[in-house]
Amino acid sequence: RPAPDLGHEETFLRPGIWGINVDPKECFREYIANYLGLSRLYDTVFRHKTVQSFINAIPGLGESMILGRLMYSCQIETPRRFDLLIFDAPASGHFLSMMQTPRTIIDALKIGPLVKELRRINEFLSDGTLCSGVLVTTSEELVVSETLEFLPQLQAADLPLQIQAVVINKVRQTTHTSEDALNAFITHYPALEAVAHYCQEKKRSSAAQVRLLLDKLADSHQLALMQLPDLGPLAEPLSEQVVAALLGTGGG
Repeated sequence: RPAPDLGHEETFLRPGIWGINVDPKECFREYIANYLGLSRLYDTVFRHKTVQSFINAIPGLGESMILGRLMYSCQIETPRRFDLLIFDAPASGHFLSMMQTPRTIIDALKIGPLVKELRRINEFLSDGTLCSGVLVTTSEELVVSETLEFLPQLQAADLPLQIQAVVINKVRQTTHTSEDALNAFITHYPALEAVAHYCQEKKRSSAAQVRLLLDKLADSHQLALMQLPDLGPLAEPLSEQVVAALLGTGGG
């Protein structure tokens, strides 16, 4: 069946797995109406385009609302509906800013109900028994280089959330085709010679980048490492066989 178009409601994806596309405007509505119990205030003051303008007027408020929604689902909501929440965070630069937002607003405002909630969010993110970060990369040279540059930035930023693992996604099979096998293939399929050499070089490059990342992480970072194989183009939603193949691989 086709993948559902996710909105700001938990949507069933497969047995035991639900998904949601978190919207900061809806998070703000839930905070005012549901969490604070001021639905009439929201309906009267914060309606329609006014909400978007209000969120945009305060730097970091949208990100704070998203983090607050995660805290609510993990820690406050009763009864808890999910055992594990996975937040697909934005790319490196935006993620760094997002994690710094609560502390930035706290330092700027000092006191008030928003500051109180942001302190709770910071405590939630800092609790290693509740939250941990996983950095996802691929075995491409440029991406690995950016990953190795980003890890020291994360440490220097003193974020509340601790990065505890790195996942290398779409790792090409490390077994290289022998020269004899490669030459035999080219002899039978001469029109594919360029393609064969390209695939061979991509395997070599991928393996080299994985080794580089492993060496650097071993030298300077105490992080778990997992490798997921490149399974080629995949139809969504993923089949049970593909999920089993991914969950059955990894390590490092």
